[in-house]
Amino acid sequence: EDFDTFRVHAWSRYDSVGAFGNGLRRSSAITVSDGLLNVTARGNVSGGMAHELGQKYGRWEFRARSDKGRGFGSAILLWPDSERFPEDGEIDIMEVPAESRDRAHFILHFGGAANRLYGTHVDEDFSEWHTFALEWLPDRLVWYVDGVERFRVLDPNILPKTSMHLAIQLDQGPKKDWIPAPDATTPAALSLQVDWVRVYAPA
Repeated sequence: EDFDTFRVHAWSRYDSVGAFGNGLRRSSAITVSDGLLNVTARGNVSGGMAHELGQKYGRWEFRARSDKGRGFGSAILLWPDSERFPEDGEIDIMEVPAESRDRAHFILHFGGAANRLYGTHVDEDFSEWHTFALEWLPDRLVWYVDGVERFRVLDPNILPKTSMHLAIQLDQGPKKDWIPAPDATTPAALSLQVDWVRVYAPA
């Protein structure tokens, strides 16, 4: 996916209450221009979208950046096709919640209803462009940032077990200890931008 246009057959845009019950998600927040996907927050409205292709195992890659600004955090993740969360887990390939955009998190949600977390982070300037990749095989998850392996999960007890699909979101706070609420410093508009996405079937 190179985002030369918005492919309605490949992606579904959210029209719902916003993340954590804050604000609204609207399809109008998602645009494509100059070969870039833009998920833009304005006021109380932000957006998200989901890829129609779900699979168990494979590789997901993308190039992304996030505008700086308080009150909104970017997230590109794998979400269970079953829509059962937390029962079927979640894999956050890139979460950048801080307004300074100086840390990207990898988080594996596991443990069913207990929603336990396991992961790591990388400190860089994520208002600049970076590439991310996740390799998911029956015996491991491997997380890459800018082509370098940063984390590996091998424990079979916490590896995901159901088919998942890619989701791209700009989430609004407040969320305790994660995303603060927007305030007077929040820009009138700020965007999560994605240059391209690649999804590879399992070998």
